[in-house]
Amino acid sequence: MTHSYSALENELRHRFRNDLNHAGESHDVENAFAFTVRTLLVRATEDGLRFTDNDIRLLPKGPVHYQLAEVITSAAAFQAASADSDLLVIIGRFAEEASHRYKSLHEHADKIRAREHKEH
Repeated sequence: MTHSYSALENELRHRFRNDLNHAGESHDVENAFAFTVRTLLVRATEDGLRFTDNDIRLLPKGPVHYQLAEVITSAAAFQAASADSDLLVIIGRFAEEASHRYKSLHEHADKIRAREHKEH
């Protein structure tokens, strides 16, 4: 591996975890994941990609936990940034955390709704 994006990962992690902790519904988790990966990709490719958050999908039940659209994976800027780097591993770690929170929300939906109702 010749390039590491771990400093960028660490920079994004605090907000990402905060967003996950405050996620009340599964779409909040999906949005936090998409926003974080979008920011990561834009910075890693030095704004060399054009895509939307819909091109980044969280797949909590899948073995990889995420999917990037072809518009991202086929772009030269993405291929250059991901070649011989830890970029995909970092995206995988964000996806794993988001998937865990997503599943937790579904497993404990009634408790979360009751707690939120009491807070308001």
